[in-house]
Amino acid sequence: AGPSTVNDKLMVHYIATVCSFFGIGMAASALPFYLTKSLGAPAQIVPLIILGFFLASAISSAKLSSKITAVTPLRALAMAIAFRAFCLLLIPVLGHFLPPFSAILVTGGLIALTGGAGGIMSVASAIRVATLAHPRRHGAAMGLLSASTNLGALLGALAGGLIGSFYPLAAIFFLGALIAALGCILLLKL
Repeated sequence: AGPSTVNDKLMVHYIATVCSFFGIGMAASALPFYLTKSLGAPAQIVPLIILGFFLASAISSAKLSSKITAVTPLRALAMAIAFRAFCLLLIPVLGHFLPPFSAILVTGGLIALTGGAGGIMSVASAIRVATLAHPRRHGAAMGLLSASTNLGALLGALAGGLIGSFYPLAAIFFLGALIAALGCILLLKL
């Protein structure tokens, strides 16, 4: 059985958010090094790939999020987190098997897809929290959601940098995908 009270459901939601953004924070810390050192990409490519992430996030927030009402916000959120985890998992796997130029292009595409999933996650998460929280607590609930997002990304980036000092860069993507998937599993318990 899952959490029973609204506060319990909100807490699980915040923990799942931390897990999801922890995973992407880990990948973000490793991405420039993975692209330049592992795949041999010119340093000038890195900002373009990061731009693709944010552009896809903005577009999906604006265009795809209107569809969330047709699918429950919880289901949309869980699917977006699972998709993001899968993309993070694919980056080092495909990077290992593809020629460098193809791996750079595929990595850029997968990073953009994770950004698109993030845009859906942002809207679905806000809808879910607004639905669960008492109207008088919407501000506090949204503030905790924002804090969960930022805390997860910050801790993930720190962990990714630390892990990258001792293990291959691919390990950061694998671990990031695993932790993001944990967030999805937590949400499915709701």
